Amino acid sequence: MVSKVMVAGIIVLILGGFLFVLFTILFPILGMALYPFYTTTGSQARNEDITRNNIELIDLTPNARGIPRVLLPILGVQLKASFYLQGVGGAWECDVVLVYITDQDTIDITGTDRTYSGDSEGESGRELATIYTSLNAAAASTDYDLYVEIDNTGDNRITMLASRVDITYTLFAQIIPALLAIAGLVITIVGFVTGRGPSAPKARPAPGGWEPTLQWGGGAAKQPKMAIKSTKAGKPTPVKKVVKKAAPTGGAQQPCKFCGKPVPASAFFCPHCYGKLR
Repeated sequence: MVSKVMVAGIIVLILGGFLFVLFTILFPILGMALYPFYTTTGSQARNEDITRNNIELIDLTPNARGIPRVLLPILGVQLKASFYLQGVGGAWECDVVLVYITDQDTIDITGTDRTYSGDSEGESGRELATIYTSLNAAAASTDYDLYVEIDNTGDNRITMLASRVDITYTLFAQIIPALLAIAGLVITIVGFVTGRGPSAPKARPAPGGWEPTLQWGGGAAKQPKMAIKSTKAGKPTPVKKVVKKAAPTGGAQQPCKFCGKPVPASAFFCPHCYGKLR
């Protein structure tokens, strides 16, 4: 039988796994934002030109608020920046890097340097640039904007056609659901192990054979010979009649010297008290 502890563990395990999948997989696919778990700028149409031998700093979060800060500055965020680049006029090439900008800081994010290129224009010359990075709690604890710096090193113009930024808050979207799932797994295992403990011993049937008992009254069960039976109600106990034998009255009589009752004169013993008369 499944124990209540095991059922509770399974529920917590499913809840933790569901939240983890919801915030790290389903929300990014559906483009649904729910702060402080996950937020996104959504896909934004752009038409940003970068002329040859020129550098452009383009805002990937073009709104007044920027990216919301982490609710608790314990862990940072996971960032995913995506944008389409297309060459105009033929072959193209550029270097890009993500830039973190607040009111106080403008910092190139380490590890986000990429080089993209194409050898034609139009649909065939379009390139999707996707950069994954993270910000620690100190950097993510304030509102900030995310930019991309594009250095056109080719001989033709480059156009940014669209962009999107996805932000996953590590503590609430990943760590807490993962801890719930682990706790649920542990509770499930504990419930399974304790539920398999030794069961209560079953009552053993009484050994066969005759056993003397004291039982009153008559029942359907067979009564042992030593059982004490009570008188059944409604049936009076029969009374035995005592018949007294009268002494013979014929012949000479004399009183018994023991009981005084008349006995025959020739008797050797008194028929009443059986005393010896002679």
